[in-house]
Amino acid sequence: MKNKIFTACIVAIVMVACAPKQIITITDVHAAKAATKYPGATLASLQEGKSMYEGNCGKCHGLKKPSAYNEEQWGKHVARMAPKAKIDKHTEDLILQYLVIVGSSTKP
Repeated sequence: MKNKIFTACIVAIVMVACAPKQIITITDVHAAKAATKYPGATLASLQEGKSMYEGNCGKCHGLKKPSAYNEEQWGKHVARMAPKAKIDKHTEDLILQYLVIVGSSTKP
C-alpha cells in the first residue's frame, strides 16, 4: 500500500512539473498587431501558434516566455528547431508569429 501511495505522489509531482507554466491570454490587440505585421494573421492563428508552441516545443524541453528573445533570436531558434521537431513551414510560421507578437507585447 505504501508503494502505491509513493508511486502516486511521484506521478503527481512529475505531472505538475511537466505542465505548461505559461498562462498567456491572446487578445484582439495582439491580433491587430499581428495582422499589421503578418497579413492574414488572426486571433485564431495566434492561438493556434501558441498551441503548436506548447505542444511541439514543450514535448522535449521547458518553454521560454515569448518575451525571452527578440524577433531575430526567435527566428533563429524556431528555424533551427523546426526540423528536429518535424514541423512543417506553416506550423513554423504560426509558432514564430505567436512568439514575436506576444513577446514584443509583454516586454517591460
